[in-house]
Amino acid sequence: MTSTSRNMERTENPLVSLLRGVSNVLDRVSIYGIVVIMAAMTAIVFTQVFARYVLNRSIPWGEEISRYMMIWVCFLGSAVAVKRGGHIGITFLRDRIPEKAQVPVGLFVNICVLIFLGYTTYYGFEMAKNVAIQRAPASRISMFWPYSSIPVGCLIMFIHTLANLFERPQEAGIVSNL
Repeated sequence: MTSTSRNMERTENPLVSLLRGVSNVLDRVSIYGIVVIMAAMTAIVFTQVFARYVLNRSIPWGEEISRYMMIWVCFLGSAVAVKRGGHIGITFLRDRIPEKAQVPVGLFVNICVLIFLGYTTYYGFEMAKNVAIQRAPASRISMFWPYSSIPVGCLIMFIHTLANLFERPQEAGIVSNL
């Protein structure tokens, strides 16, 4: 075998390489986002508690903004868990499926997950657009921002699931613990 043919075997599809790169960047951005949001949420809650119990004055928007931040953390954290295959799995089913059938069944489950995430992303953006004119009662921010956590998180999970299918096909992506 010549060195040219060996190099051709090692090269991967440029789309798969791009997908892997996008997935890796989104993973890093998600982690940094979680850190920043958690730090801000901690500062807001601390300030809220201090203002309420020491100054006897409450910050009217503190609890509301913290709740919206927690929703963002949950969806970004779920995306990070998808990237790492860290979601809970039911090994009871996987252990009873014949070994030859595990990859096709895992592939089928991942395709169902991709369909669900695609559906949730699309309709999540539609829902976020529909509530954009509504304002949060205390902070007066557009409800687009809290609602947009759903489609953004699901879109990142969609990309991670797709990348996992190409990176670890033997594990069938996020359902390696099926």
